[in-house]
Amino acid sequence: MAARLEKADVLIIGAGISGLLVAQALTRQGWPVTLLEKSPGLGGRLATRRTTDGPLDHGLDVISADHVNEQPWCALEKAGVLFPSTPSKKSYVSALGMSALAKKVAAGLNIQKQSRATKLSIAPGASQWRIAVEGKSHLLTASHVILTAPVPQVLEMLEASFPQQLKEWVNELSTVTYDKALVLLGKRLGTSSALPKKPLRPFEKIIDNAAKGLTTTPGLMTVVARPEFSKKWFSRPDKEIISEMRKQLTARHAIRLTNVQLKKWRYSQAVTPLKKAYTEAPMHLPLYLIGDGFAGGGLAGAVNSAHALAAHLGHHNKY
Repeated sequence: MAARLEKADVLIIGAGISGLLVAQALTRQGWPVTLLEKSPGLGGRLATRRTTDGPLDHGLDVISADHVNEQPWCALEKAGVLFPSTPSKKSYVSALGMSALAKKVAAGLNIQKQSRATKLSIAPGASQWRIAVEGKSHLLTASHVILTAPVPQVLEMLEASFPQQLKEWVNELSTVTYDKALVLLGKRLGTSSALPKKPLRPFEKIIDNAAKGLTTTPGLMTVVARPEFSKKWFSRPDKEIISEMRKQLTARHAIRLTNVQLKKWRYSQAVTPLKKAYTEAPMHLPLYLIGDGFAGGGLAGAVNSAHALAAHLGHHNKY
């Protein structure tokens, strides 16, 4: 029996911030859009973990003021979801948690969660893409595909889909590399010492989620390790990582944590992003790649990448 086909015009793989932003922009332009997201949640590193002690952000912790003047951030500020983290308004935080921002941006979009795209192929007739989804018997078809996952994950899919093709494109994409990040979450025992503005190694950030307005529970901490520590320890058992980070936190800053959890970001920050805002595969069907590996990297790169591709496709759709 032939596999059932589910049709989409634009299929976006990945519902991180780039995927959500480009989806909203294309929807406003009149494109029928479907998003596939492999995880139960949305937003990628716009991430908040809900614990019995309270919520803790464990990905991006602030939004730059440069972005709050743009959609959709300005609407979220007006709605009171985003507010300045300092009187100077150089950055903004969310009182509902960063994951709540992703849910706000995702409102109204057609998103299929827990749907991991595994392979791309060209449908008979060569006018549509076919997309296989893990654990599902039916295939999706689309005229346009936009990939938004971290570049190494995209390369895995391309290798599975076109092992003998796209070599030059793959070689260019292979130059994009990422730092890893280990993030310790927990409740501080005692509050006798102030938090350091510049943590000592091996720590990059030590954040009190109550101080940024996310929770009323004092001492809910997000502790981010530096890239070199994260790379060295990333493959160790979680218990060993937690033990070492707690030991270092106590020794360096006299901070002790209880009720600890660990979050691992394999692709935390693009170290060698491409300058271009997006890239298109050298194929006759539209296949694009956007995200924080482009436009200089980081949240700014993710946002600008999505905006640039939406503008390009908007022009294409209009004419």
